[in-house]
This record gives sequence, structure tokens and C-alpha cells, in this order.
Amino acid sequence: MGNGGSVVKISPRSHHMDTRSIWQRYLPTALCAIGLGLAVSGLLLLAMPPPHAGRAALPASRKSVSASIPSVPPAVTVSSGPPAPTPVAGAEAAQPSAVQADSSASQRMMAHIKYLSRTIGPRVAGSRQERQAISYVTSQLSQMGYAPKRQPVDLWADLSSCNVIASRVGNQHLMIVGAHLDSVAGTPGANDNASGVAVLLELARHLIRHQPAVTVRLVAFCGEEGEYRNGHSVAGTGRRGSAAYVQSLSQDERRRLMAMINIDMVGAGPPKLDVGDMTASGEAPALCCLQLAHELHVPAAFDQFGGKSDYRPFHDAGLPFVAVAWGDDPSHHTPADSVSLVDPGKLDQTLRVVATYVGDAERLRSEGLF
Repeated sequence: MGNGGSVVKISPRSHHMDTRSIWQRYLPTALCAIGLGLAVSGLLLLAMPPPHAGRAALPASRKSVSASIPSVPPAVTVSSGPPAPTPVAGAEAAQPSAVQADSSASQRMMAHIKYLSRTIGPRVAGSRQERQAISYVTSQLSQMGYAPKRQPVDLWADLSSCNVIASRVGNQHLMIVGAHLDSVAGTPGANDNASGVAVLLELARHLIRHQPAVTVRLVAFCGEEGEYRNGHSVAGTGRRGSAAYVQSLSQDERRRLMAMINIDMVGAGPPKLDVGDMTASGEAPALCCLQLAHELHVPAAFDQFGGKSDYRPFHDAGLPFVAVAWGDDPSHHTPADSVSLVDPGKLDQTLRVVATYVGDAERLRSEGLF
């Protein structure tokens, strides 16, 4: 309508018929397209790998690249123990775990020597001064967290004393480290043997911070020097503390013992550390300890010891041992054996050798070195 044009009328029926014809014409085509789309989607889904399948089938090149990427280190570094040894025959296979020198350790060891040799003074077996030394060692170990025990020992002439024993428990294998705390009359006994006790106490502190794989037993022996009359030792009266201790060892402890390490006179002497036993050429424990000293660049040499210290009862019982000492000292058993002659460097080197030997004991055993 409008402007005089004609009006065309479409009936409702004719409109309905036109719409139906359109659906009849295009519906088959639409349904076909939808079906084709669904088919293609299904094929794509079938072609996709399952979850994680690609991760199990990485090409070799991708595996090597991912393996070369270092992982993020943990917030706290935990030591995994001694490094894997280099496969070298004999004792040379030993690769020692490092025990670093510590100035505070030197100061503590010197403080122990000063207290034992100056504050207490001569510590004759069975005397009040030796008992003071026993109390001092017991107190020091207790302060570190140990539960030290005292083993009663009969000396001579109705005199008695005791050994001080502390343990750092590891596996079934056993290492014993010992040093005598008495001295002869008339000498401060700084090198003989406050020096050995000082290293023993610092080793005890080291083992609190560094748990050894093996069980380590620390023993401060009494009565090593024996009875003295008129400036001379009475035959058969020495090494009473170590003899009593060896006698107390059970058959199981003897079987489990890897070695006893005897520390005596390690603060003064010649420029090389004597490491050895009572044989002419050395048995495995001593040779292994000597090799570790060389690995640590500590000047050391093998020595055949004469049986005059606390290793002797172990030898007599057929038990393995190692003796360490800095050799002959002119001040030995004289008033000149004072703290002024003690070399902190020798204490440090001795501590490094003994601590490394104890720390690496299980690895050395597993390699069959002793």
C-alpha cells in the first residue's frame, strides 16, 4: 500500500507451505554437514595419545637433554657421607672424607692441656690429681651430651682408679679410641699425655656434629704409667686401666672390633707423625691409617712400636690396633713436659687423621682394606 501501488496478499497457508519447502530442501544438507563434523572429531580423538603416553616414549635426544638439566638444590645441604672411592688396589684406594682444620678446635685442645697440666698438674695413678682429671674428662663429655661411665680399676697397694668411657652409637662395627690421662710424678704431663686426652675430647665433640657410620667408643684410661718408686717405674704395674678394659670386652665386642686407636704424646716431637703397630712391616689397620695420613698431607711414617702404651693389652689379646705419636720427646717424664712445648699444629694434624680414620671406617671396611 502506498503511493497508489497494488497490494499483494499472502494467505497464511501459502506462507506455511513455503517455509516447509525450504526445510525440506536444506535439512538433508545440514544433517550431512553435522554428521561429517562429528566423524572428523571422532577421528581426531582416536588419533590423540593417552595422557602421559608421550612422556614414556621420549626420543633419546630429548631424554639426554632433560637429564643434563641440574635439579634445584635443597634448602638444607645434608652430607651423604664419604665420596665414592677411586678403584685403586690396596690401601691406596682410600679417599678420605675431609676433616677441616678449625682454629677453635685448636684453642679448645690447648685449653684442655693447660687445665690438666697446669691447674691439676702431675696426675699420678691413684692420686687425688688423677681423680680430678677423671672428673674433668667426665664433666667435659657430659657437657657435650654424652652419658660417660666410669669403670673401676684396681691398681696396686690397695689403690684404685677408673676409666672413663663414652660411646657414639652407630652400626654393629666397633672402633675404640683411647688415651691415658695419668702422668708420672714430678712432671706436668702436657705432652704425655694431656695432649692425647685433648685430642680425644675434641674428637668426641667432632662426633657429636658428624655421626659416624660405625659405633665409636672413647676411653680415657687410668694407670698407664704404672707405679713409680724413687723415679723409676715398677715392672708389671703399668697399663692397668687398658688391661682392665680389654678384659671386660665380651666375645661379641671382640668380634665386632675393627681397630683400637691409641693416642699418646701427640703435642710435641719430631716433624713426622709415627703411625704403626708392634709388627715390623705393619698390619692392615695401621697401614690403612698411614695411607689416610698421606692423603691428608700430614707428614707421617710407619713405626714399629715397642708396647709401652695402652695398645699393648689389645695386642696381647690378639685384637687389632693402631698407635699414633709424634715420636721421641726429650721432655718425656721430666718437669720440662709443659704446655709451652705443645705445638697446636701437631694436635690439629693428629685430630684430622684420627677423625678421618673413624669417619671413613665403614667405607674402608666395605672395601676390604681392613
